[in-house]
Amino acid sequence: MMKHFISKALFLLVMGLLVNVTGVWAQKAAPATANPNIQVLTPKERAERKAAQMTKQYQLTPAQSQKVIDIYLGTNKDLREARQTSYKTPQAKKAAMKQAKQDRTQAIRAMLTPTQRQKMDELTAQRMAKQAESKAKRAAATK
Repeated sequence: MMKHFISKALFLLVMGLLVNVTGVWAQKAAPATANPNIQVLTPKERAERKAAQMTKQYQLTPAQSQKVIDIYLGTNKDLREARQTSYKTPQAKKAAMKQAKQDRTQAIRAMLTPTQRQKMDELTAQRMAKQAESKAKRAAATK
C-alpha cells in the first residue's frame, strides 16, 4: 500500500513540475504584441495619425497634411536604416537617429506658413520646458 502511495505521489509531483515548466516556457515564448492593450500600427498609419494631430494643432490644409504624411514616411525609412545599421558605438547610432528627426522637423517647418510655424515653436518650447522640469524632478528624487 505504501509503495502505491509513493508511486502516485511521485507521479503527481513529476506531472506538476512538467506542467509548471511548460507553462513558464509558453509564457516566455509569447510575443510582445500578445498584449491586447498594445496597438501595433504600420508606418503609414503612424504617419496618418501624426498628420491628423498636426492638422488639429496647426490647422493644416489637406495638401499640407498629405505633405506631412509623405515626410514622415520618408524619414521613417531613414530612422529604420539608422536602427538596423550596425554602428561602431551606440552614440553614433543615436546621432544618426537624431539627425534624421531633425531633418524631418526642418522639412515640416519649411512647408508651414509663418503663423503655423510660430504655433509649432510655442508648442515645442512648452514641451521642452515640461521635459526639463521632469528631468530636474527625477534628478532631485535620485539624490
